[in-house]
Amino acid sequence: MLKLPLLAAMLCCSIAADTPPTSTVVPAYRQADHVEILTIEGPIDSMTVQSIQRRLTEAMDAGADAIVLRINTPGGELMSTLELCRILKADAPPNTTAWIDPHAFSAGTIIALACRNIVIAPAGMFGDSAPVSPLGPIPQTERAKLESPILTEVIDSARRHQRDERLVQGFVSLGIELWLLQQRETGKRICVDASEYEAIFGTPPPEIIPSITPELGESTGEAQPLSPFFEKMMGGMSDANSDLGSMLQRPSSRPRLGPDDAEDWVLIKQVVSNDRLLALTPGEGADYGLIDGTVKTEADLQAFLGAKTINTRHRNWSEQFTAFLISWPVRLVLIVLFLVCTIIEFAAPGTGLFAIGAAVSLLILLGAPWLAGLAQWWDIVLVLLGLVLVAIELAVVPGTI
Repeated sequence: MLKLPLLAAMLCCSIAADTPPTSTVVPAYRQADHVEILTIEGPIDSMTVQSIQRRLTEAMDAGADAIVLRINTPGGELMSTLELCRILKADAPPNTTAWIDPHAFSAGTIIALACRNIVIAPAGMFGDSAPVSPLGPIPQTERAKLESPILTEVIDSARRHQRDERLVQGFVSLGIELWLLQQRETGKRICVDASEYEAIFGTPPPEIIPSITPELGESTGEAQPLSPFFEKMMGGMSDANSDLGSMLQRPSSRPRLGPDDAEDWVLIKQVVSNDRLLALTPGEGADYGLIDGTVKTEADLQAFLGAKTINTRHRNWSEQFTAFLISWPVRLVLIVLFLVCTIIEFAAPGTGLFAIGAAVSLLILLGAPWLAGLAQWWDIVLVLLGLVLVAIELAVVPGTI
């Protein structure tokens, strides 16, 4: 009598052993065989662009059908950022993923939005992408001019990858207030501004997030010292009474909701107030539909993409060294060294060691930007011609040229 239950148990174990383990189903659009990870560490600059272009070419030559940018950056140069976005959209395979590990602020967020998929490390953060100036606060109209290409870029990325257009503008511009609504039946979520909220529900939206600065339009005096400079640079178009939010916000391609939609939508929360820039954690990014998952390790990434092989490509040593040489602290030191050596050599000529020091400093000052693509051949020729003239003046015909 005990043989039958024992036989049944053995049969069940056999069936369980023959059943393949369940695995996560990867959508076809992000399924990849060979994945190449390109790392981005530190500030975004021209060397970052050159390095990514080189590594992208090598990755595609190696047969990569998916590219992952592993991003950890505080931000960087505007033109370099826009060029990286262009490369991702024009030259990279369609299957691109941004892996924010752990932070992608400013330029890093703009680059991440240009990718088809966005994943983030646990406890990571991204956002806060408004342009800044080393000269101090930027007047409103001039800021609108500087932000315009950034807004155009992030909105284009949002439309390409079906993300909320209004939401991504909150990364870039102050003055954009947004509220999160959810459709009762489908669970779909969208962001609306104050005017659309009032058009739907007939009442002004609730101010859930407390203000941290004076209302826009109130003069704080912070930008006043730089206003003449920016007015001259931008053609005298500054307007202290302009409304920054209305200048910067772009219309959405999504059909605008109205009173007939009030029964279908419910308020979830306020996303961002008009005096803050949007910065998101992994949970918030998932709530707003901006991230596709949380990835801690390369094994997690491989599972996310369903990849068979995965490889990482870093900056090579020469790119790292050139990036170090073109950094502003190093360039300032080289300029000071060149001037000091030149003055000493003129004041007390002798061994020529100070002349050699000045020449080496100048060579690095010119050569590093040339390697990084920041200088043209004629820049080098003009400086070398100047050095030849100085040498003739000192050694051949002093006091004449």
